[in-house]
Amino acid sequence: MMCTLLSVIVRGVLFIFVNSMLFDVYVLIKNIQFIVKIVQTKIKL
Repeated sequence: MMCTLLSVIVRGVLFIFVNSMLFDVYVLIKNIQFIVKIVQTKIKL
């Protein structure tokens, strides 16, 4: 019984960890796109 409970907890933690990593990458990509847009507008001016 304890073994299955432990595996469920481990899966839950891994799931949350992977999701937060993916979210961080997504935010990072959005920030890079935003910075690129700013740089492009600065170059045009």
